[in-house]
Amino acid sequence: MNTLSNNPVYDVSLSSQKTAAVSAVVRLDIFTIIGANCLSAMQIAQACGCVMIVEMNPNTDRVSPPEPAAFAFLMLAITPEGAAYIAAEYEEMARKAGLRLMNARRVSPTPVTLMEFKV
Repeated sequence: MNTLSNNPVYDVSLSSQKTAAVSAVVRLDIFTIIGANCLSAMQIAQACGCVMIVEMNPNTDRVSPPEPAAFAFLMLAITPEGAAYIAAEYEEMARKAGLRLMNARRVSPTPVTLMEFKV
């Protein structure tokens, strides 16, 4: 089964995120938890102790640093919502879901940010 989209640029831009995300999912045993019908972020956080998001977040100006800014531009071009979220927007969405941001850091040498949220 081919899991790639019809857009090779999009697939390449997400490759580093996919690797980090799969690694975190396996370490946290997320699939077992989701399989037990814990489908919401809150339920996953309660079962695992946290929710991790790996994302290419642009700075608040949305035009820097270069790689996340390019990703934001790509999202504008190929998604219906046309947005890439800055870290503060993820923090606000998580707060509304009952989670709090514990840690956010760039994962060098990749352009991604790893965000950890807890209940």
